[in-house]
Amino acid sequence: MLKIIDGEQHILSRSFLVALQPLLVYSYQRLQAGVDQLAKSHPTLPFEREQVTASLFKLLPEELLSKSTKTFILELNAARVHGLLQGETPEERFQSFLQRLRNQEHILAFLEEYAVLARLLVETCERWVNMQLELLQRLCLDWESLKALFAPGSDSGALVEVQTGKGDTHRGGRSVAVLRWSSGLRVVYKPRSLATDRHFSALLNWLNAKGFEPEFRTLKMLERETYGWVEFIEPSTCHSVEEVERFYQREGGYLAILYALHAGDFHAENLIACGEHPFLVDLEVLFLPRLKALPRPSESEEQDLLFDGPPHTVLNVGMLPNRIWSDGENAGVDISAVGGRPGQLAPTLVSVVQGAGTDEMRVEHQQMSLRLGQNLPTLQGGEVDIASYNEHFVTGFVSVYSLLMTHREEFLKSQVARFAEIEVRCLPRNTQLYDLILEHSYHPNMLREALERDRLFDRLWFNIDNIPQLKPLLNLEIEDLWAGDIPFFYTHASSRDLINGHGIHVPDFFASSGLELVQAFVEQLNEEDLERESWIARASFVNLDLPSGRKLYPSLRYESTTTPFSRERVLDAALAAGDRLLELRLENGEFLDWLSITSRGSGRWGLYPSDPDLYNGVAGIVFFLAYLGALTREEKYTSVARHALRMLHRQMKYRRKSGRPFTVGGYNGDGSYIYLLSHLGTLWNDPTLFLEAEEHIGPLVRSVAHDEMFDVMAGAAGALAALLSLYQVHPSEATLDAAIKCGERLLEKKTPQEVGIGWIASVETVALAGMAHGTAGIALNLLRLASVSGDQRFHEAAMQAFAYERHLFSPKANNWPDLRSGSKPGDENEKYTMSAWCHGAAGIVLARLGCLRFVDDAAIRQEIEIALQTTISKGLGNSHSLCHGDLGNMDILLSAAQVLERSEFLESIERTMPKLLDTIDRQGWVSGGPMGMETPGLMLGISGAGYALLRLAFMHHVPSVLQLEPPISAQ
Repeated sequence: MLKIIDGEQHILSRSFLVALQPLLVYSYQRLQAGVDQLAKSHPTLPFEREQVTASLFKLLPEELLSKSTKTFILELNAARVHGLLQGETPEERFQSFLQRLRNQEHILAFLEEYAVLARLLVETCERWVNMQLELLQRLCLDWESLKALFAPGSDSGALVEVQTGKGDTHRGGRSVAVLRWSSGLRVVYKPRSLATDRHFSALLNWLNAKGFEPEFRTLKMLERETYGWVEFIEPSTCHSVEEVERFYQREGGYLAILYALHAGDFHAENLIACGEHPFLVDLEVLFLPRLKALPRPSESEEQDLLFDGPPHTVLNVGMLPNRIWSDGENAGVDISAVGGRPGQLAPTLVSVVQGAGTDEMRVEHQQMSLRLGQNLPTLQGGEVDIASYNEHFVTGFVSVYSLLMTHREEFLKSQVARFAEIEVRCLPRNTQLYDLILEHSYHPNMLREALERDRLFDRLWFNIDNIPQLKPLLNLEIEDLWAGDIPFFYTHASSRDLINGHGIHVPDFFASSGLELVQAFVEQLNEEDLERESWIARASFVNLDLPSGRKLYPSLRYESTTTPFSRERVLDAALAAGDRLLELRLENGEFLDWLSITSRGSGRWGLYPSDPDLYNGVAGIVFFLAYLGALTREEKYTSVARHALRMLHRQMKYRRKSGRPFTVGGYNGDGSYIYLLSHLGTLWNDPTLFLEAEEHIGPLVRSVAHDEMFDVMAGAAGALAALLSLYQVHPSEATLDAAIKCGERLLEKKTPQEVGIGWIASVETVALAGMAHGTAGIALNLLRLASVSGDQRFHEAAMQAFAYERHLFSPKANNWPDLRSGSKPGDENEKYTMSAWCHGAAGIVLARLGCLRFVDDAAIRQEIEIALQTTISKGLGNSHSLCHGDLGNMDILLSAAQVLERSEFLESIERTMPKLLDTIDRQGWVSGGPMGMETPGLMLGISGAGYALLRLAFMHHVPSVLQLEPPISAQ
């Protein structure tokens, strides 16, 4: 809604109220008469009549201004442009405009032109007065009971303030209110049934009795049939670290309860941190029912869409950190109960009044800070590093979840069953959409004729064909919007009907009731689900905006060991990785996916559904599981790989039909899918997978023509590697022609350097070195193409790329620089610290090892020796990842041992591997992402770690995915 920038301008903008004085006087008189009538019915009032009337009445102007200010500003500017205002200064001309508003002739003309606004203002006043009198009447009826509950044996003093409008208005303008007495007593008024709150408090007490520690504290409440009064919670600080720990244990316990009760919408404004106690203050969205499924399209239409949705997870509750990124450079927004910090800028612009009190008054759109922070605990008034309490949060979650499993039958019969008739608020659309439409409905163009406002509200029809369940709700939504309310819908926990705020039923709106869902869900709570949901809760903390100075990437802690190297132990660790992936999968009928910790841009890390690609997505997970199943003959891994491939096939087909451009690389891009199919077709002896891969060649080549990344990760060099892998196992002219087009694109976009050539990606300012993003990976694949095609231009370009990379080499650091724009430009030493597949010596040596079959000279041999020394001396202690971790560097040493036929590298691996496996036992799977948090993907997480271990156990049967090698049988 409309915002005023500061207090002074706020007062000036209220000057428009002179135009509405008759309406304000009428409303005041009506309110005063209603209070007088209450006095006759209740000889002892819990308030002083004049004081409460004045306290309430000061809230009405904001209601009227939010609807009329834009129109007054338009008329002000029109009067200025037409020279109708008197005065030498903008301020004087503004006062002249106010004088015009005081003129009966002018204000009547104004209201006649804006007839819709006139009607809205009158209706707003009528409704507002009725709601205030309803609140006061209920206060009078309940006063003695309120005193006995909230202020026993003490003098509450005089009622000095009533703050209404706490939250959205529903059901005829009703909203939450906070009442304050002179003694300091505060009570929250809620104009809805408190049955949910009462049952939830009983559930908390039940869990306390079953042994949950630290115990939950419950709220005092006075319940009436259609409304109630609740204890006011004041945010307060913790005084010790132990109190903060208990806070997060309780908050984690809340998550388990809400997860079991199929709750949603528990964002930052629905939780208050009162010392070591978190309090949930809005329990409207429990027992969410399931919508009826859309009819499946016919086979001639979108038969490959994903019909089965993801299963219910703890993320659905809305409590866990979840950063929402918008276009442009920003820090994202997290409004979750756990992660919502104050000071964040709202992702959408807000209408703000500028130049108030002048004839240049106008409305601008600005980003405003979100009013968050009451949800977060503090320690002696200072901020708390939320991520440090991750394990305490998970401990509380596990504790309550375990209690629900242990006492499952009693929980269902004595606790869940009592919620059967509660009201469950349903959100068929995002509340922000309703807010946006309402704000636009107060534009002057919508306030002249009702038809224009109707046309605006009819925008709710847009896209209705894709969500036909909403058709029966449209008229009900529009009716609420006309009244100035956020449309309100609810059901009962045991019902499948949807009901609007005025009692109109939409029968059988839901496929199943919330109570049915919860009962079936609680019956299925189990240890496997507990482990998976605990991981999701833990992993969601990567969405947090971490304090500056906090170490983002933890190190591996190596310790001495007497345990000898054992292939069996290596294989057991690979199998453990496969089992962990099976534990973490999300499965629901045909739906199968994983959540992954991944990046959506520079610094934009978060927990998301896995991408389709090889680097950190489903393709990489399938790649590992397929090899694990084939080599160990364990069908469970192969079965999951085949199931996930079916889902991946549908995703890729849908992506193709969408027509959107995608990257083309061998790890991040469509090339990765072709690479995957070339391996699976070989592993499973299934030529149809080669044919499917060929279907993707045409779109890939069209995208390569516009590629500006060039590298093996996301660009033409990666697409080239994938095509050559397919060509090795299933040769065709079309595949080779496509590979040549990739090479042609690389020749077209090469950039001369001081020495040699390089490729400058669209996201960089210089040509990079290295395997993942630089000339090493590009040159390797140009040499492969030259060998297959016989075209020496590709060979010559690769040699020039080597020259550029040699020019960058630092003899002092014995390393090649990381020249990414994100590296520290002022610190030369910082550029040479990495020695991994992605940047630095480890990736260089891997590329040069791959080049030896095409070019074998003294310079390359020397680079291999130097890079191996650097990799061995600098390449340990980072993480378990393939991309920039220790298992990736162990895999590169394995490639060196195989290509160079030198046993010392195998001996180095065998010396290091027992200690590395110990770090897995001690620290778990430490990924290459933020906080080392476990993630399933190939290049950053478990799949890649498992793949490196599997390759060590079956070194002659598993190709190097770090080189994008074709299947072993084709080499």
